[in-house]
Amino acid sequence: MSKNPLWFNPLTKEETCFLDIETYNPIQFALPHDIGLVLYDKRLKKIHYKKCLLSKLIFENTELEDNVYFKNKLPIYWDKMIEDQKAKTHIYELLDNVDLCLRLNDIIEDHNIKTIIGFNVAFDYTAINRLYDRVNRNITIQRKQFKLLKKHYRDIPHKVYNGFKKVNYFDIYPYLTALLEENPDLKLEFYKFCVVNHLYTDSFKCISTGEEVFYRCFVDYDTIEQHMGLDDCIDECELWKWFLQQVKKGKLKKRMTLNTKISKTCYGKYGIYSCYRVLRELERANVDIDLEELRSIVATHY
Repeated sequence: MSKNPLWFNPLTKEETCFLDIETYNPIQFALPHDIGLVLYDKRLKKIHYKKCLLSKLIFENTELEDNVYFKNKLPIYWDKMIEDQKAKTHIYELLDNVDLCLRLNDIIEDHNIKTIIGFNVAFDYTAINRLYDRVNRNITIQRKQFKLLKKHYRDIPHKVYNGFKKVNYFDIYPYLTALLEENPDLKLEFYKFCVVNHLYTDSFKCISTGEEVFYRCFVDYDTIEQHMGLDDCIDECELWKWFLQQVKKGKLKKRMTLNTKISKTCYGKYGIYSCYRVLRELERANVDIDLEELRSIVATHY
């Protein structure tokens, strides 16, 4: 993928592919066990294609369940797979990691997917590429040590071509942040929402900035994020529609590029999401909400 900026116009009327994953392992080594994809038409009203690719490695090994970030969801996946099998809709596929990568390659090729969109999709992009790398490292070991592993050389698959790596991504998160930075009214609305609903990171250094928080603030307060790839893709499309409305109104001047990650400067003491800055800006705006909890957090953690 080119390191040069690739300009992106979100108002171009093209089919749009949303992607979301669920992972296992610590975040710095995260691998996907659920890859959800939803392909919408040009008007974002009709779903042309949807698929959920699931890793057998997790679903066939109970000792690995504790490595899954939302392990309480696994029984729900089994129910969805059973329903899918009965309905013969073929949306859910349970595959070993080699076949999962090959299947993703096929989907990209069959649907000519050039760009994926999602909230914090830079993380998803990295994790999926890490899966291809892990699969190919394992194949290399098996081919080198097939005698010691008591494997038949011909039964060991060839290395898997990474067709996903050529796909660009557009991460909604950095540009939602830019939208807040450019529009004080939206920024204060988001700040107030987080403070009123006690939405902070575990460290209490920043307000929460997950997809569900933005969605509840600007789209639908009553939503509950499912933390399942396919379901979350649909929610992210609704957040994307709201974002496009703001772009059409001319509320975002920052030029948009593909393959952009959220800046680390958004955090820290003076970052846009830091509790310190949130408190100062809400006090300056003289907002009509209780700030005592936030003042206590800042006094304790800064």
